[in-house]
Amino acid sequence: MIMCRACTLLKALHKKPVTAICAPGLQCNRAARRLTTDSGLLAISYRIMTMKDKNKDVHTASSSGMTVDDLHRFIEREFPQMLRAGFEITRLDPHGLTVSLETGDRHLRPGGTISGPTLMTMADTGAYLLIMARLGPMALAVTSNLEIHFLRKPRPGLLHADCRVLKIGRRNAVLAVDLRSDQIAGSVAVATVTYALPSSS
Repeated sequence: MIMCRACTLLKALHKKPVTAICAPGLQCNRAARRLTTDSGLLAISYRIMTMKDKNKDVHTASSSGMTVDDLHRFIEREFPQMLRAGFEITRLDPHGLTVSLETGDRHLRPGGTISGPTLMTMADTGAYLLIMARLGPMALAVTSNLEIHFLRKPRPGLLHADCRVLKIGRRNAVLAVDLRSDQIAGSVAVATVTYALPSSS
């Protein structure tokens, strides 16, 4: 079991096995721990200072990031065509972001399935929004590479693009996107998106 520094300290102090409730690698301002004793479970609640991941390239959270409301205001101001396309942010948490789209006839290709460009646009849009959710408004971040694998043929209906950060560096961000449909079990496509980040200078 991987433990954060607080859990490791507890284990050393009490010489008892410790089960961490928080997810290792994430920043946490408040954490709860359970200390296993011979007589049962003793719940220990305490406040710890913010702990950052040692890997400075990976940003699981950022004080300069944006909330869902922040992202909506940014889109309305800088990228209103995204709203007209029908994309909706349905999840934003420390693990990533989900963009959903209700697809219909205008998203179809011959054969009655959702077109490749629609799926690629969903992956690109979700990656763009997740970068800003982590780092703050970056209107000039641009796609430098998008690789996608089509796995299944989705029919019209609700589609979701689940996005997560693989790496954020000084100049580039790499994200993974899993595209799925409410009508099909399993992924309909998977993508890796690389964004070039604007200079901070």
